[in-house]
Amino acid sequence: MKLMILFSLCMGLNLAAQKIEFVLSENPSDLVEFKTPTYFTSLTILNHEIGLYEREAGGIFKLNETKWKCSVFQYGYSKFQESCFKISAAKKLQKSIDLGLTIQLNHLNIVAYENYNALSFNMGLRFKRERYILKILLKNPLNSSYIENDLEHSFSASTLYLWTKNLRSEIIFEESVFYGLSLTNRVMFDYNEHFNLLLSHDLLLAEYKYNIGYKIKNLTLFSTYSKYPFTNSMGIRLVYTPSK
Repeated sequence: MKLMILFSLCMGLNLAAQKIEFVLSENPSDLVEFKTPTYFTSLTILNHEIGLYEREAGGIFKLNETKWKCSVFQYGYSKFQESCFKISAAKKLQKSIDLGLTIQLNHLNIVAYENYNALSFNMGLRFKRERYILKILLKNPLNSSYIENDLEHSFSASTLYLWTKNLRSEIIFEESVFYGLSLTNRVMFDYNEHFNLLLSHDLLLAEYKYNIGYKIKNLTLFSTYSKYPFTNSMGIRLVYTPSK
């Protein structure tokens, strides 16, 4: 755990402005939007009383016309910890079509019980025009699991529309084995390349969240808040992009 914290701090101290929806995206095909190497780290407190958290650290880079992302993700508390090492790649198939793939090595540790390992993957596809992007994401389509149905398995489709240079909106439809059906509306706004705002509202699950980002030179700090039916969470994310 100490090694993970140290790695996160190093990556955070080590982003050219990226749109907030691509910085926060789980769809590997969105990696094509990154023009320069990018490093990030995040920490989210899900339940302060029991110390339940999520954290991630990683980097994005280009190699042989392919965009790559490597990251380490952890979720849990003192007696239950799930770790995931992710490798993602994205490449243009045609001028307006992008394909992305994420391979995940999942590890689960439950104190006083057996450890578990599982290999899974996600696949993303997107079609981009001047003013809109249509995206499809398959999470764990083979339904890999530690024991049975304990890794998320879902399908989502979304459409993002550019209203103005600084204002965008997105509608996301998702069917998940964990959460059932969800329909999310998101609005993204940028101001003067220094301020980013993302507002998100799940119309079916009564959840909402916001992400606020502020950029100082090459470093962007994001503050996040999520409200769920029975709890809420708060977190921070640091993103750094070296100068070209």
